Parts: sequence; structure tokens; C-alpha cells
Amino acid sequence: MHLTTSVALLAVVFLGLPEGTFEVIQNPEDNFHQNDNIQCATNGLCGYQPGCGAYQPQAQPACGCQRSYGCGSYGCYRLRARGAKSYQPKRGRSRVTVSGSASEEIDREVLRQRMAMERVRRKERLTDSEEIQLMSPSMARNRDSEEPINPDRAFYECCIDRKLPDACLSKCSFGAFTKSSLQAMYFKQDPCPLDAMKEMQFCAAQGRDHRACCARNGVTTTIAGQKCLSFCDQRLGHPQQLDMSYVPCFDRFESMKSCFWHDMTRYYRRV
Repeated sequence: MHLTTSVALLAVVFLGLPEGTFEVIQNPEDNFHQNDNIQCATNGLCGYQPGCGAYQPQAQPACGCQRSYGCGSYGCYRLRARGAKSYQPKRGRSRVTVSGSASEEIDREVLRQRMAMERVRRKERLTDSEEIQLMSPSMARNRDSEEPINPDRAFYECCIDRKLPDACLSKCSFGAFTKSSLQAMYFKQDPCPLDAMKEMQFCAAQGRDHRACCARNGVTTTIAGQKCLSFCDQRLGHPQQLDMSYVPCFDRFESMKSCFWHDMTRYYRRV
């Protein structure tokens, strides 16, 4: 391997680049560039709005999932029990008891989702709240909550809503979602597929725009400059193609996460 290519590879390792194709590499003939893990990288989710030219998720695999699991875009994911609003791994096989008021709330939530999906089929524009309800019901509930929200729990619940496999759920906390974990995904040293990174970034940011905080936290103080703010704006309908020029942004990954964490502790309370 040429020295210049080694430097490029080490830069990716050090910065923990999460996903995508990096077309600008010193030696285009190197095997690293030819690796089938190099994909068309995307940051951000499209959502359900008509006309959003988002990156399409990978084809649903033939999972062969065990009982109580479903087959999603990223592999096998845990099915929620009817009436369960949170995932409880130690009680996954126990009976879920739902009170009358809670059951009515769940029924209303299901009805809202069905009505919103009918509008999607008619290619009608959804409100922000309707779209969030479809993308992550737990996120929608948090936005209406009168109680303080635990950031790790909100992150984790959203990942369940997004039907991420267990290998990815283990990273859906602010302590586990790190540059090193993304590095392992990038080099296929982790069973969580790299394409799921954009889902975890969306969940960590709770679908909000954190660019102002990120700018204050120094996220733009790399050679990538303002480009890095794209990782802080996780509103739906803003997918972006990535390339090698975004690599320096991941040197500020913890600063981004800090904005997500602190904003979550303030925002999700009824005004």
C-alpha cells in the first residue's frame, strides 16, 4: 500500500467517518477504494413529504428472523408488544398489562398514524407533527410530554421505532454512539450496518436543527467549515450526499452530541 494511501486510511480511522463513498482518495486503484463497503453516503432522512429526493434505503434482506422479530431494511428487529411504549429487554417475554386510559391513547395514536399514511398515499403534504408521528411515535410523544426526558431513553426508543437491529440498538445511547463505534461499522468489524448511521444520527438529534448550538460549540472550526453543520440539522427532508471533504467534521463528533444531549433536556417539556 502506498504511503499516501496509508495516510488517507489512517485519517478515516482516526476521525471515525461513519458512512459513505469517499471518491477523493490519493490512489484510486487501491483496494480500500474498491471495497464493496464504499457506498453512496447520505446524511439525513427524507421522511414522507412528496418530492423529497432522498437516498433510498437498501433492499429489504431475506432475514430469516426468529420469533418476536420482524425483517426490516437493516435486518432483524424486535417487534413491540401491543401496548408497549418502551422496550424492556429483561421483560421481553412477559405479558404487557395496559390500563384503559393507556389503551385509548394507543388506539388514538394508531388512528393518527393510519390517517397520516392515507394522506401519504394521496401524496398530500403532512404537518411536521404528523410526519414525526410516522417516523418515530416515541419522539412525537416526547414533544408533547410535560415531564423531563431522559436523553438516552429518548435516543433508544427512537432507534426501536426506526426498526434497527439489536447490534445497532446497543449503540443508541450517548455513551455508546462514538467515533470508534462508527469506525467499527465502517470497516465491517461490527454487525450493525453502516447505512443505519443516519438513523442513529436522526434519533440522537431527535429530528431537530442544532446548527446554532453546533456553531457555538466549534463544530465549524475544521477545514470542512460550514459543511459540518449539515450533521447538526437532522430535520426531515434534508438528506445530503457525503464525500471525503466531510471527514474532518467527525473530529467534532462529541461537540455535536453535546448539543443533542443538552437540548433534549430542555426542549421536550410542554411550554
